[in-house]
Amino acid sequence: MSPLQITTISPENRSQVIEAIRTNLSSFNRSKTDIASREEIVLTATNEKKELVGGVYGELWGGCLEVKLLWVSEQVRDQGVGSELMTSLEEVVRQKGCVKILTDTFSFQAPEFYPKLGFVECFRVQGYSNTEISRVFFTKDVE
Repeated sequence: MSPLQITTISPENRSQVIEAIRTNLSSFNRSKTDIASREEIVLTATNEKKELVGGVYGELWGGCLEVKLLWVSEQVRDQGVGSELMTSLEEVVRQKGCVKILTDTFSFQAPEFYPKLGFVECFRVQGYSNTEISRVFFTKDVE
């Protein structure tokens, strides 16, 4: 094998390289599992002025949804927007045959939020940036 060159990709080229990595990994996964489809799911919440006040993004593959991002504007936090987004997301993916949802959050974000929706904490990774910050991982079976 010839020597490899490891390169840090510049910001202007990252999206193209990430897509190439994703495409190649998807091809490998498909060859080993016969699970071909990966679907991005995005739901948004807007106010009466049509301004974005929340959103959730996840990737559905193999009957499992991995929630990648959930954001709710500070102006509408603690008003049920996050719960409504997650409940709607669960309904959308249930109709697509999803059986499990995976997500994570940091200890300073919303670790108390997910158990209220039926998520179970799986594990924590302690010590981000040598601080008390933890990353908390959750799962939920979709019924």
